[in-house]
Amino acid sequence: MVDARMRPRGIRKPFVERDERDMVRAANRARKMVRLNVKQIGADHLVTFTTREDENSPEELAGMLKKWVRSYRSLSGEAFAYVAVPERHPKNPKHWHLHVAIRGWLKINLARRLWWNCCGGRGMGNVDVQYIKVGADRHGIPQGALVKSEKIARYLSKYMSKDLLFAHRPDKKRYWRSEFDLPEARRYWLRARPGDGDDGLNCAFNEVLERFGLLPTVNAFSMFVFPDGSGFWLSYNPDRSICGSTIPPPF
Repeated sequence: MVDARMRPRGIRKPFVERDERDMVRAANRARKMVRLNVKQIGADHLVTFTTREDENSPEELAGMLKKWVRSYRSLSGEAFAYVAVPERHPKNPKHWHLHVAIRGWLKINLARRLWWNCCGGRGMGNVDVQYIKVGADRHGIPQGALVKSEKIARYLSKYMSKDLLFAHRPDKKRYWRSEFDLPEARRYWLRARPGDGDDGLNCAFNEVLERFGLLPTVNAFSMFVFPDGSGFWLSYNPDRSICGSTIPPPF
């Protein structure tokens, strides 16, 4: 914390002036942002873009991916968000491919044809789509979309290996993502009051369950009560609900 206060804000150090601590902070920050972005788009598929070149660079692949995205969106009419991380080929250190987290299913035949156009011809590359499967938790409850996004986020974070972060790409981008906007936050005022005769927090909690049609499943909720008792923070995970809910929750 002292080091953070002493560093000048808004000024990025030249690479030659960075020490190992700076590199570790940058690496951890990149991994964190990849995990957050994958979860924010609700990714449920992992796509691998490869080429047949003996030598390429992550920046070249990123440019090809952006060209492919523009063509795919134009022809398919589908707008999707993505987070992409390059990985070095284990047997050819001069060759890279891209792992891309997306939400939804690709029109694979169209996707491959457009990727071939970006690579220089038919058969000069490939698009492989992996559907991520998740099982049940220790209570036997089937896990769903949120757990799937977390799993993909861990995959991409793992692909950000040490040689990508330090040795060979010291001053380059470590990942790419599309532009996307998060839904605007919504606020709800509850009717419950502390003077209603029962505990105010219990009344408010029950009102939340009733208003949004949620089931009181213990494993589906995470709750934090403010120390002064003035309110609480509530998170609901529909994947962990045994029976689900009557309507999708608004949060």
